[in-house]
Amino acid sequence: MFKKITLPMLAMLALAACDAPSQTSLRAAPGSTAQGAVNAVLITRAEALFIAAVCNKRGIALRDTNYRAALTRDVRSLNQQGFTLPELDKAAKRATGNQQLAKAAVARLKAKGARRNDPASICAVGRREMAAGTAVGRLLKKN
Repeated sequence: MFKKITLPMLAMLALAACDAPSQTSLRAAPGSTAQGAVNAVLITRAEALFIAAVCNKRGIALRDTNYRAALTRDVRSLNQQGFTLPELDKAAKRATGNQQLAKAAVARLKAKGARRNDPASICAVGRREMAAGTAVGRLLKKN
């Protein structure tokens, strides 16, 4: 069983053990598969990262700027929710480089009112997400 866990996954989990619990750790939706949970985490983080990149000089930043540590906490959180490390590792490998996940993040932002080449609309989405306390909003902060 442990032969399937990659070295990067072990390193991420070792780092996670050192991190204090954070409100920015993401949870899986009830009934999710490991792949669905990993995809949802990556899409949510991609949305927040995009908003923060566009809006950093407009008052919105990532709450946790250490992206690797944040993903590590997500892995630990998903593991604590019952997903095995081999399942998560396999799902992460499938998700790596998956352009559909990036497209899904962009589609979600568009559905929320963000418009291409319109930072004001993107930042408005970020402010609404923070005010509503959504998963994306919890990953952001006012700066």
